[in-house]
Formats: sequence, C-alpha cells, structure tokens
Amino acid sequence: MIKNQTDYERLFVEYEILLHSLDPVPDKILLDIENKIQEYESTMNITPTGIEHACLMSLLLEKSHLTQSGLADALDVSQPLINRILKGNVKISKKLARKLAAYFRLDLKLFGSL
Repeated sequence: MIKNQTDYERLFVEYEILLHSLDPVPDKILLDIENKIQEYESTMNITPTGIEHACLMSLLLEKSHLTQSGLADALDVSQPLINRILKGNVKISKKLARKLAAYFRLDLKLFGSL
C-alpha cells in the first residue's frame, strides 16, 4: 500500500524502470505495482505527470549499489553532475540518458518521457 506522495513517486519510477528493463520482468510483479499505483491515483485523484529526474537518478543509484562517485566513474561523468541531478538542479541530458540506459540495461524510451 502506498502511504504518501513520496512513496507513490518512487513506486511510479520503479515501475517505469521495470517496464523499460531489457531483462525480463515477471508480469505478476508489474501487475502488482501497477495495481498499487492505480489504487493510489484513484484514491488521491492524481494524474501522472511524468518522471522526476532526481527520483529516477536516486533509484538507479540505489539499484547500482554504488556511491555517487562510483556511478560517475562507471558512466565516465563527473561526480558533481550526479550530485546536481540528485538535488534537482540539473536534468538528465540525452548523452547521459544513453549512458544510463546502456549501464542499467534499460530501453532508452524510459528517458524519452523526461
């Protein structure tokens, strides 16, 4: 059950990541998450507006089990750039989106909604 807006946003981004994963994801997992999201949206009368760059980067960083500098090294970008995205000061560029998609084995279409 989703308890608040923050939980909703994180689960929404998690769903989008799983939906755009190049690795197979069991339909049951996607359906369970989708049902939770739809239930919260209908209860709170929410219309999804898209994915927040900071939330997406935060979840990807969490999934990688790397530090900000470790992820920056893996992507060959600066650590301050990762930090600025996490703070919401900078958006994910197309170039960085391609690197993230390749590193996390995600469909680049995930970043098309950014």
